[in-house]
Amino acid sequence: MNDRELIQRLLDGELDVEEAANLRARAVSDPQFAAELSAFEAMARGVAALPRPVPPENLEAHILRRVAGTAERSRGGFFRAGSFFPLRHTWAAPAVLAAGLAASITCAWWLGYRTGSARMRDAASRTASPEVVVRFSLNAPHARSVEVAGDFNAWRPERGPLALGSAGTWTATLKLPAGRHEYLFVIDGKRWVPDPSASELVDDGFGGKNAVIEVL
Repeated sequence: MNDRELIQRLLDGELDVEEAANLRARAVSDPQFAAELSAFEAMARGVAALPRPVPPENLEAHILRRVAGTAERSRGGFFRAGSFFPLRHTWAAPAVLAAGLAASITCAWWLGYRTGSARMRDAASRTASPEVVVRFSLNAPHARSVEVAGDFNAWRPERGPLALGSAGTWTATLKLPAGRHEYLFVIDGKRWVPDPSASELVDDGFGGKNAVIEVL
């Protein structure tokens, strides 16, 4: 089993406690593996932060009506070169299959439309919301770099670098839209840790914790 398969099993919760601990211990001594693990965890967090599309309540009934109507029409006939050729009942199954495929495409389009609309509404609401200046800080005197990644910057650490100040404290001032946000600090580009000063921590869905900040 290669490294990516192991990481996938870790993120899917398929490893037992000992296997997961061994894998994370390896990340401490293997920088290349640690970087790959961090990248996959970041992608997983990004996916988890995406809005969940909700189909309309009458979608199933609409699809069933379309399928039933197509099956009924398939028992009729069609014209070819001025003559009428009645269709056999054996044509009903392909017709139903075609209708089902069309309904699936319609459903996929609808879900994509709803997802896109939700994202646009979310982006519009965030743009319309007043931004508040927030100061992040972490005491890490032995770190070479510290960044902050959260749902406010698409979990991309390079968008939230912290600067080293006195006494080994790293700080950054960012403008965040009002609302509830989850975030983590990234130390030396590979260690993702929650803010020790956060007033609230929540499960990240992968066995870890995200810090939470309420911007009013």
